[in-house]
Amino acid sequence: MRPADDDTHERVEQLCKDASTPFGCTAAVCIYAQFVATAKKALQAQGTPQVKVATVVNFPHGSDNAAAAAQETREAVAAGADEIDVVLPYTRLIAGDEEACKEL
Repeated sequence: MRPADDDTHERVEQLCKDASTPFGCTAAVCIYAQFVATAKKALQAQGTPQVKVATVVNFPHGSDNAAAAAQETREAVAAGADEIDVVLPYTRLIAGDEEACKEL
């Protein structure tokens, strides 16, 4: 890993620590898909596995490649994501192509 990656993993771990507050835990942390496993591990290690890990696929570009979005989703689920949002191909929708969104 590059040093920046190490720093990002540390930031994800800190985000997970911050999910536990004196008032209770947050419902979820939302992170980039490549850090799902790091977050799951951190939450488990600190004793807050009830905090869900959410991610967003097809982000930020909103591509109309349904196969790529599906693959990203499978990878996020395999890494342990509890919740997944998908960015619709919004530029296609704005252009009036609803079919691209339906396919995704």
